[in-house]
Amino acid sequence: MSPNYLLNGAMHPENIPLDIAADITKCKGEDIEVIAEISKIYVEKANKDVTSRPK
Repeated sequence: MSPNYLLNGAMHPENIPLDIAADITKCKGEDIEVIAEISKIYVEKANKDVTSRPK
């Protein structure tokens, strides 16, 4: 667990490319909320893809 997770709730921000992280920090609060919701959609899709693979 990283200090960022404890302080900000961010699991692994070091895995985010720096240019993407820098761009996100330039956004307004409501835009960051939209980005977070879009991110959740992609995470859910990735989790479904992993669980639906044949074993």
